[in-house]
Amino acid sequence: MDSIEIKGLDEALRKLHAMPENVKTFVGRGLYREAEAVMTDSKQNYVPVDTGVLRSSGFVKSPTVTANEISVTLGFGGPAGTGNQGQTNKKDVGYALVVHENPRSGKTGGFSPSGKPYFTKRSRRGGKKGSGFSQVGQWKYLEIPLLAAEPKIKAVITGAVGEAFEKG
Repeated sequence: MDSIEIKGLDEALRKLHAMPENVKTFVGRGLYREAEAVMTDSKQNYVPVDTGVLRSSGFVKSPTVTANEISVTLGFGGPAGTGNQGQTNKKDVGYALVVHENPRSGKTGGFSPSGKPYFTKRSRRGGKKGSGFSQVGQWKYLEIPLLAAEPKIKAVITGAVGEAFEKG
């Protein structure tokens, strides 16, 4: 009986067997790049800013890869409200979630819903470095840019799978 030799089959099988780990690496890199882009958009266009502490607490963690999942964590304030405290941010930002979920964030103009002006110790000292309220930004400051990036994130995942197979 004659045998048939298919050239390149060994290489194709090697690529196929190597693909799961390779795919995870490429997808993780792509997700991280997109998370950084979302964070930049959030900081530049959406985060309410008074003193800048909230904006500077934004972080993107390196990809976490398990047998069944590839994830990248991004956020503001960080674990237990401390954000990246000790790195670039020296203050606790435990209010990140409260600001994110407040429809009035960045929109108050310095007045409460009842019309009373917001005053803080800082604003009583002449408004130096923060007035006690944000004059820019809005609520859902991370959710909005993340949802807007969803189609690109899906494309990055698809492209990463193709790239992983090509590079084997």
